[in-house]
Amino acid sequence: MVTKITGVTLDQLIQDIKGYTEKSNTEIVKTNGALHVFVYGTLKKGRGNNSLLKSSEFIGEGKTVNKYALYTTGIPFVIASQKVSHISGELYSVDDETLLNLDRLEGHPDWYHREITKVEVDGKIYNAYMYFYPKPIGSLIKSGIYV
Repeated sequence: MVTKITGVTLDQLIQDIKGYTEKSNTEIVKTNGALHVFVYGTLKKGRGNNSLLKSSEFIGEGKTVNKYALYTTGIPFVIASQKVSHISGELYSVDDETLLNLDRLEGHPDWYHREITKVEVDGKIYNAYMYFYPKPIGSLIKSGIYV
């Protein structure tokens, strides 16, 4: 499930997502107040924008729990309204400043929209921010893997 975020302060958003992972349907584990971001494109390791995550903790590679559609024009776009495949990417623990820098890069909320989704990494489910685009653009990547 994707939750649209509008009309709240950054502090409220951070408190909503900060520090919780889900091990099963009933057990929620706090992870030291961590704020998580799931990246699937130019922010991944070895990509041009990964330097924005240099001070962040890499948690691991994973995929979205829900299915979405991944498109590319050379730049990747994930569309929440289409259910095609699980999106593969990387999960990071970030601080508030890094999140604001990512928002600037992604043009949130005017270009990409940062929303909360569930991501699976090493058998654990995390609530994480992910950047979505509002409409399909470019070529569909059915595998959900941006290479």
